[in-house]
Amino acid sequence: MGQSATPSEKPSAWRHAYSLGGLALVLLASCLVLCVGALAFASSGSGWVNQTSGTTASLSGVCFVDASHGWVVGGSGAILVTANGGATWTAQSSGMTKSLNDVSFSDASHGWVVGEDGTILVTSNGGVTWSTQKSGTSSSLYAVSVSDASHGWAVGTGGTILATTDGGATWSAQDSRSIDALMDVSFVDTSHGWAVGLGGEFNEIGVIYATSNGGAHWSNQGPRTLERLRGVCFVDASHGWAVGYAGTIIATADGGATWNPQERSGSSGDLEDVSFSDASHGWAVGGAGTILATSNGGVTWITQRVDSQAPKYSGVEMTDANHGWAVGGAGTILATTDGGGPSPPPTPTPSPSDLDLRGVAFPNSSDGWVVGDAGTILATRNGGAKWVAQSSGVSNKDIYAVTFIDDRHGWAVGDFGLILATTDGGATWDWHFQGMDFYNFMLRSVSFVDAAHGWAVGAVQGTSQSVFLSTADGGLTWSAEYTKGDRDLRLTGVAFNDGLHGLAVGGVAFTENGITFTQSTILLTADGGGTWWNEKHPVALDDMGLAAVAFPQAGYGWAVGPNTILATTNGGGTWKQQFTISMTAMLAGVAFPDTVHGWAVGQFGVILVTSNAGGKWTAQSYGGETHHKSLYGVAFSDAKHGWAVGVDGTILATTNAGGTWVAQGSGTQVTIARVAPASGKRGAPVTITGTGFGAAQDTSSVKFGTKKCTTYVTWSDTRIRCTVPAKAKYGVVKATVKTTGGTSNAKSFTVKQ
Repeated sequence: MGQSATPSEKPSAWRHAYSLGGLALVLLASCLVLCVGALAFASSGSGWVNQTSGTTASLSGVCFVDASHGWVVGGSGAILVTANGGATWTAQSSGMTKSLNDVSFSDASHGWVVGEDGTILVTSNGGVTWSTQKSGTSSSLYAVSVSDASHGWAVGTGGTILATTDGGATWSAQDSRSIDALMDVSFVDTSHGWAVGLGGEFNEIGVIYATSNGGAHWSNQGPRTLERLRGVCFVDASHGWAVGYAGTIIATADGGATWNPQERSGSSGDLEDVSFSDASHGWAVGGAGTILATSNGGVTWITQRVDSQAPKYSGVEMTDANHGWAVGGAGTILATTDGGGPSPPPTPTPSPSDLDLRGVAFPNSSDGWVVGDAGTILATRNGGAKWVAQSSGVSNKDIYAVTFIDDRHGWAVGDFGLILATTDGGATWDWHFQGMDFYNFMLRSVSFVDAAHGWAVGAVQGTSQSVFLSTADGGLTWSAEYTKGDRDLRLTGVAFNDGLHGLAVGGVAFTENGITFTQSTILLTADGGGTWWNEKHPVALDDMGLAAVAFPQAGYGWAVGPNTILATTNGGGTWKQQFTISMTAMLAGVAFPDTVHGWAVGQFGVILVTSNAGGKWTAQSYGGETHHKSLYGVAFSDAKHGWAVGVDGTILATTNAGGTWVAQGSGTQVTIARVAPASGKRGAPVTITGTGFGAAQDTSSVKFGTKKCTTYVTWSDTRIRCTVPAKAKYGVVKATVKTTGGTSNAKSFTVKQ
């Protein structure tokens, strides 16, 4: 991995790449010869042990041709060599001080190093002497992969791919058809190779390129993740893995025709490199001293090492299932002779409770899904009694809306053209990427009427347009129609009740006499979205646009927005203002399971309900009081069972039409970090801090030993203020917090007499 200039530091000239390709390849990736990051071999010991490198330079690339002979490269022109598996490392002279990013050897004699400013070095005597080769580019090169002493490839910034067929005597540019940052490359023979990196306008998505003819033609395999990719490794022409930001690991068993995310344990940090010794045994390394391992091809990944005080590991190399090396900052070289040693069992990764949840869908009273910020997807099979995180494959994009037509088929949409789909209830989510034009779509709502026909709406970034998307094949392909006109239209909601009739709502901004106004808009279609037209409707004095729409049955629809509820009984032909209550209600979500019963939610936790099609709306409360955390989405599976979601991981549920709302755990592990003070008398105030307590107390409780607290001063997701129970046992007891999400760990507390 290169240390000279990370993609976030790249010049603005190539930060605006729209082509799908180019990923700054950074992993060294010649999996045949095993030249990947920077690990050094340990002659003895268990697990991963430090080796003495003799340098403080940041090390970024490592390559071993067997369990004894290896090379490491890094900053300030550093090249290190070992002939005894890393028991001793010796510096070799590169003749320069430029950062060197990667190294690849075809055998114990012939090797190449690449680095900044188009640097390529070559040796034919195991590094005793190194000489420069002309690359023909000034672009920084991040990775190199050689398949034999004649054939090699190097990748770097601006979509650069160089190739040689004569041992580097000449290097020729190959056409990647991109200007993206390519961070790593892996060739398994003289024909089959892959390159990964960073693409998109702001280098925010992962891209993958592949060739089956030695690079004469590179095809874009499309971004299979919205996370930036840093490393790639293939063990043969079919089986490969790529890693990247936010703990991303994706894998293919068909040469990249399809890529699927893999679950990992205990790591959401950035991964820099990956190395597989065969189709089963693999390792990935990254920030915060992270080392992950798998022995089943990535079906499960376990954490072998995490140390927030350790430097970032930039490279990893395994010669077999036991011998490997990892390299990183400050001259770090780790080595293992037992595959990394015994590993702890996988631990669940809870969903952070401080993330905002924005959309919710329940096709029945048991099966539900919630989506939100940072790629969050939660699922339940028991009406929300337990929520489990599902892998969206993204963590740097917010998801705004989700819809399910049954317990298997669902879709979710969000920022930067994100369209996810599942046919197995969320066990796997696939990103249906449609091209770079879609990357500018900020999608806010999605609606499906069956497994094939669906629609999504949103705004087009950087323009005054909005976009309608439609699909007739379950979301595999989408067609786009843009709004026209000089007004700044932002669509936020869409709903269809059959394959023809749909409503879309939003707001349109316009300027008159130098003053900018926002006005709600409602669009109607009767031909499946082929044509849309604007319907006139009552406009509130303080109109600021509409946020959401419900269309449960032909003819009947409702739209909500700030201080506004509109209704139609003729399919949108005419609309009538329905009055809420005498309060400011910034409404954001609406749900009607039938044409009579409806709910609307919004800012400061407002929940409104009607049981007569909106003839009268009244406020509902949560936990005996108005819930003060803003709510963004609401869904009802029938006239009794409903859920609302909002800020800070809030999930509320009702089984009696909203007569009572209770908080549900959003998948956060209930953990006590501290009880202060650690001792006190009965009735004394105590503060408990931690995570996953829930937004409000509701049915949750605190126990000191076997006695529950009866007096609570404050309750939040991270802090509880209560008093020691009047009948708590004297002496040392265990303090615990019990919520709908589970029971916390125990902390000792001394009850004084």
